[in-house]
Order: sequence, then C-alpha cells, then structure tokens
Amino acid sequence: MFFSIIVAISTVFYAFLTWGLVSETRKMRKVQTEPNVYLFIEPRDEHNEITDLFIQNIGLGAAYNIGFDVLSDYMYYESKERSKKYWASGVRILEDGIKYLAPNQKKRIFSTSFNDVSEFNLKNHLEINIIYENSMGIKKEFTFPISFYEIPANGMTTISDPFERRLVNSVEKIEKDTHIISSKIGNHIDGLRENEK
Repeated sequence: MFFSIIVAISTVFYAFLTWGLVSETRKMRKVQTEPNVYLFIEPRDEHNEITDLFIQNIGLGAAYNIGFDVLSDYMYYESKERSKKYWASGVRILEDGIKYLAPNQKKRIFSTSFNDVSEFNLKNHLEINIIYENSMGIKKEFTFPISFYEIPANGMTTISDPFERRLVNSVEKIEKDTHIISSKIGNHIDGLRENEK
C-alpha cells in the first residue's frame, strides 16, 4: 500500500514536471519564430549632427504586413529655399508600410540634421504606432516615442549655429584639399627629380 502511494506521488510529480518542460519548449519555439519590430535613432559617426531613424526586426521570425500610424509628427528636413518642409508622416515607407521584414533586417526611414532644420526643437518627439503580423497571421501592436533630446552628448554636435557649422565644414574641406594638392605637388617634384637623373 505504501509503495503504491509512493509510485502514485512520483507519477504525479513526473507528470507535472513533463508538463512544465513541454510548456517551456512551446514558449522557446514561439520565441524562435516571433518577429520583434522596433524603431530607434542613431547619430552618424562621420557627421554627429545627422541622425538617422531606423526600423529593424530584431526577432528570430519574419514580420509581415507592417503598418505605421504617425501619432505625433516631426519635421525632419526643411529645404534651403524655405519653400518646403518634410514631415515624417509624408515619408513613403511610413505611408505605404512594408510587406516583409526578415529577421535582423534593418531599413533607414529618414535622416534629420539639427543644423538644417531651423525649427528643430529638442523637446519635440516623434511618436509612431507599428502594427505587424507574424507567420501565423497574429497581429502585434506597439507605440514608439522617439525623443531626439535623448541622443547622447557625443552623438550631437557642440556647434548649434548653422553658419558656424558651415564655416567649420568649409575649413575642414580646405584642409583636406590642401593636403591632396600638396601630395600631388610632392609627387610631381619627385617625378621631375627622377627624370633629371
């Protein structure tokens, strides 16, 4: 009788343990096939004042029928003639959506420059709602607030005045061009010396 009770308890325990393992395996399989689409901003290394907005699928599964709803708009570029302003809500990829985004696939949506956009406000933010489906057609929905003032200090230019930035860029270009010219002159002189020999 005692042995039968022990066997019954052991059977219940192993059944519970097996159920737990099956449940965990199912969760792991789901994670390995689920997409995870998100938005983020990243300053460029070569031009600190330029920031790109990316959409990326960091999940292990593909995302389908990705749609975007701009909840809080943002002007990311203004033409030099001041005749046209470009808003995030007008970006084609945000209007039309994306049919398919593979695992680890990344797309740059637009770039913005703190110096080119005169009406740029660091307290301004872009808020986008993303809806997408997994391979089983199950929908997911997330809202992403993109705050440009949260960019790390090393990702932002210390020169806020557009004239100053253009001046610095011009000086850097002159230095680069001067170096190229001096190298060519040096090579030409070396060539003449070789010919004289």
